[in-house]
Amino acid sequence: MEDKLIIAVGSRPILYDQSMYTYRDTTLKDRAWQDVSLEVGETVPECVKRWISLRDRYRRERMKEKEAQRSGAGASEK
Repeated sequence: MEDKLIIAVGSRPILYDQSMYTYRDTTLKDRAWQDVSLEVGETVPECVKRWISLRDRYRRERMKEKEAQRSGAGASEK
């Protein structure tokens, strides 16, 4: 499900790209989430919940990587 969800959301930048003018249009976003839901085969709330979880986990991992790359951080386990 995660791979399907990532691909489905990735093809709809209105759901994640804040620089888009239409990002704040809730009607378009609701339609996009319905399309994602149909594509993935889960309910809209489940898709949104799972996407937020994936997004947050990705951000945490990226912060860990950046912290490990800082000067003076030394070797870290990956």
